[in-house]
Formats: sequence, C-alpha cells, structure tokens
Amino acid sequence: IASYGLDKLSITMRNKGTGQAFGPQTTLAATRSLTGVPLEGYLLTGFPGFRDLVDGFGGFVGDLFYAIPTVGGPGSVALDGADALRTARERQTLPSGDVDRQLNGGDLIEGALAKAKPMGVRMVPTLLDLLDDFVVTDLTAEQLLTLGAAAFQVGATENVVVEGVATSKVIRGAGTFGFEMTALNLTTFPDLADGMLDPGRCTVTANPASNVACWKRP
Repeated sequence: IASYGLDKLSITMRNKGTGQAFGPQTTLAATRSLTGVPLEGYLLTGFPGFRDLVDGFGGFVGDLFYAIPTVGGPGSVALDGADALRTARERQTLPSGDVDRQLNGGDLIEGALAKAKPMGVRMVPTLLDLLDDFVVTDLTAEQLLTLGAAAFQVGATENVVVEGVATSKVIRGAGTFGFEMTALNLTTFPDLADGMLDPGRCTVTANPASNVACWKRP
C-alpha cells in the first residue's frame, strides 16, 4: 500500500500515530485500489460481535475440511458463535496456514447461506435487524436490502482462494510470515468485477502452489 509501505492490509485499520488515515474507509479504498473490484462498502464487526451474531442467528452447520481443535471435524459440525470464531481464526494446525484459514472462512459463509436460504426472502428484514445489532456499515438501507435479497438468489457457490507467494520478511523490526500478491495472482480480481468468477480460472488441488492464480479444494 503506497502510503503504508510493506505491511499487512489490515494495518490500515489501526492508528499508527503517524497522522496517516486509518479505519474501514481506508481499508476499503486500499482494497479497491489493489484489486480493481468496485466494492460498494463494508460491514465491520469484532470478535465478540461476530460470536454474538452467529449465536443470534441460532448457529449453523459447517462442512469443515480439516479438524479444528476444540471444535471438531473434518466433516459436518454444528457451530455456535464461539466455535465459528475459533474456526475462522485457526491457522496454526492447518497445513497451509493462512491460506487454509481463508478457505475455512468460505466454508462458514457457505454454511450460513445454507441455513438462511430455506427461510425465504421475506426473512431479509428480520436478518438485517439482527445484523444491525452487531455490525457497523457504510451501506445504505437500499444497498443492505439488495445484499440481503441477493443471498437468497445466489446459486451453487465455489469456495476459492486467490493464491499468494509465501514470504518471510522483517516488518516493524520483527520477522513475519505471510503471502504476497503477485502479478499472476492479481489477474484473478478483474474477473470478479461483475461479481462472478470464471469457475475454470482456478486450479483444483489439495495444496496451494505459487504458480497458479487461485485454487480450490478437491
């Protein structure tokens, strides 16, 4: 990120005390710039908010690819808010670390959608009212209604992660491990500009590789 130098994208949410802009609007602008995807806005919560939102929804069933400590799996697991948060955050025990964690996040979204769809589109106002208790957003009421209704119209989903090149660097005086986006990885994002990813673009593999733009589990 040009104004922040070499650092994690999430650093844009934190006040570094240097007078630089920070917060969700800064993160949103950085994400738009990096990906070229015309994102309309953000929904923001914290760990307690995420946990309580899932509990308010009554939990859901997640199809976990790997076993998650204290949660369960692999396979179908009933998740409450605390379990969903653990699943979303776990990376230490996963073969591909952060990359598998992102795939787990997609699994959680799919599980929530699978529970919501049978409720029908008439439940959108009720679900948005629940969301309002635990989330802040810059979306308008109209945009939220459209987003909520779209969740009931989307067809079969594919859980895809854009690949990155594993890297170890020194940031803020300490060693850190992560994934850097490359020109090849970034070619995936323009395909998302219309909201749909070409399913043939991503490689099906059990393990990520740096020579593919994106991948999904077999």
